[in-house]
Parts: sequence; C-alpha cells; structure tokens
Amino acid sequence: MFIINAYNFIDGIDGLATVIGILIIFFFLFEFSVLLYKNDLHILCVVLLGSLISFLYFNLFNKKIRIFMGNSGSMLLGCLISFFSIYIFYNSKIKNTPIFIISNLFILLVDAISVCCIRIINKKSIFQSDTNHIHYKLLSLGFSHKNISLIFFLINFILKLLILLLKNLNINILLFILVSIGVFLYLLLIILYKNKN
Repeated sequence: MFIINAYNFIDGIDGLATVIGILIIFFFLFEFSVLLYKNDLHILCVVLLGSLISFLYFNLFNKKIRIFMGNSGSMLLGCLISFFSIYIFYNSKIKNTPIFIISNLFILLVDAISVCCIRIINKKSIFQSDTNHIHYKLLSLGFSHKNISLIFFLINFILKLLILLLKNLNINILLFILVSIGVFLYLLLIILYKNKN
C-alpha cells in the first residue's frame, strides 16, 4: 500500500512518474530475465516498458496532443511495482536483495517518507495534498518538467549502478549508504529552496 501511494505521490508533474516507472520496470526486467529467468514476468515488463515509452511522448514531448496518467494509471503501476518488489524479495537468490529493491524505489521512498513526515509534523492527514513534494520544490527553483524528470532519472539510475557495484558489502553498510544519500540530497534541496525564498 505504501509503494502504491508513493508512486501516486510523484505523479505531480508531466513525465516524472512515467520516467521513474520506465527506470524501475527496466531494472525489474533485468532482474527477471537475467537473475531469475522468469519469462512470464519479463514479458510483462517488456509490455509495460513499451506502454510507458509510448505514453511518455504524449505526456511530455508532444505539444499538440497531451495525455495524463492520473490516479488510475499511477495506482495500477504502483500495484505492479509492489508485486514485482515482493516477488523478487521472496524469490531472488542474490545477496542483499532488500537493498536492491530499496535502491530501485529510492526516489519514491525518499519523497513519500519526507512528505508524510512533514504532514505529520504539521498535524495534517498524510493523504492531504500539498506542495511539499520534492518535484514541487524543484519547480519553484525554476527547473522545467523535463529537467526535473531527467534529474530524478539520473539520481535513481546512478544509485542503482552504485549498489550493483557495491553488492558484496555488508547489508547494513549498503543501507547506511542509501539513507545517507537520501538525507544529503533532501537537505541540499531544502537549503537551495530556503536560500531562494
């Protein structure tokens, strides 16, 4: 349920949820086809990737015809991402599987946890919409929808590659690295945001 809502949370600007979805599904495709050899699930990943890439054109790049994902699209993708994550958690034989899953969902988790904490501190419902999301703060700093989507894509991609390179380290060290990067990036954003305002 948390992952479904976290994915729905980032569907606030054009292209962001789609780009993050493409990256997450791509890494699931890699894990299913190379590490688990599950043909049925990797076919589903290919279908989802094709759909998301086609959708991205009309969501972000086409100026005449625009379509939006909406709650039904983001909830469906969030549900599939949750299913893939749980399936890999219980079936993968590779070392540090939980860290691989967390690194794949990094942007979703950082945004959702930070927003929920802010809403709880402000004594608001965690489901009450506001502009405390990371992408809204970047928008207020002058970044475009395309730039924000690219930044999030690169952060998640580089982080996933880093975890793949460090996969033989102790799971606690890898978790510490992930949490440290998440806290550092969020604090950096807050400092930039406060300096502008």
